[in-house]
Amino acid sequence: MKNKEKIIDILKTSRVVLQSLTDLYSFPGSEFFNETAFGEDLLNLQTYLVRSELTESFSELIEIFNTEDLEKLKIEYARLFIGPFHVVAPPYGSYYLENGRLMGESTIEVNNLYNQVGLVLNESFKDLPDHIIAELEFLIYLIHNQIDFIEKEEYDNYKTINDLKNYFIESFFQNWVKKFNNVIIDKSENIFFKKMANYSNNCIDYILNETKN
Repeated sequence: MKNKEKIIDILKTSRVVLQSLTDLYSFPGSEFFNETAFGEDLLNLQTYLVRSELTESFSELIEIFNTEDLEKLKIEYARLFIGPFHVVAPPYGSYYLENGRLMGESTIEVNNLYNQVGLVLNESFKDLPDHIIAELEFLIYLIHNQIDFIEKEEYDNYKTINDLKNYFIESFFQNWVKKFNNVIIDKSENIFFKKMANYSNNCIDYILNETKN
């Protein structure tokens, strides 16, 4: 394989970018959405994306987070993504792919892709298979395996996983996440979440660009 080290570096960078999103979409105050987790994300971004706009944007997000009241972030998170009544920005692929329908055919197809590689949602994850965090974790898992297969020079397995990743991105992920983020930007009443959604859109553009290369 030509440019083996370059490909590994691109994959590791994509994994770091996706991990930062997974943490940002988590519930405020959880083990993923806190000062420590964000600090680790920033360090990883600085390692792989030196002097990048993404790194600068994430650093700005941390600064905003440090000035925000955690309880207010929890309330806004619930208003946007959970309810209990009207959910402003449902974090599910099928909602955007199937005209407001939850647990639709696209949800089942995404879950089948998880099963195809032997993944089962953790029992502690009390949500639908096409939740934004589940799909991000799936991409991270695929990229982790891509890196492993390249390092072991198992190039047929690498190609199989790469084809699956590209299919998932092109058929599902890229077709709804930016729509979801744009609802957050338009409807959120909190600057952190507005900035977070904008950062996420830029991360998606980065991932899509690297996928094409």
